[in-house]
Amino acid sequence: MKYRTKIIISILVDLIDFIWIIPLTELFGEAWDVIQGIIALWLWGGTGLSAFWELLDPLNKIDAFIPTLTIIGLLSKPKEPQINQSPASYCRQNYSTPEEIEGCIRRLEA
Repeated sequence: MKYRTKIIISILVDLIDFIWIIPLTELFGEAWDVIQGIIALWLWGGTGLSAFWELLDPLNKIDAFIPTLTIIGLLSKPKEPQINQSPASYCRQNYSTPEEIEGCIRRLEA
């Protein structure tokens, strides 16, 4: 999945957390925090584990004002290649699946 798609999903999840969940906190606030953590793991891998900090706010009043998934996404942005770094080396560092690596190499060599 492309970075841009991941960051858009993250922003949407944070907007839902902010706009929709605050009035419904008493009903399923903690359940939403777990769902949000699972989405973060799916999008950002191990870095997404940090989204589970929202479970520490038992009243769910503070965590809605912090765009956790968006922050994780911005901190997980792939780095730009260094001047002396080969495209293959850069792509292997920043992408995990063979398809993503090959697509990255094609884009950088074009």
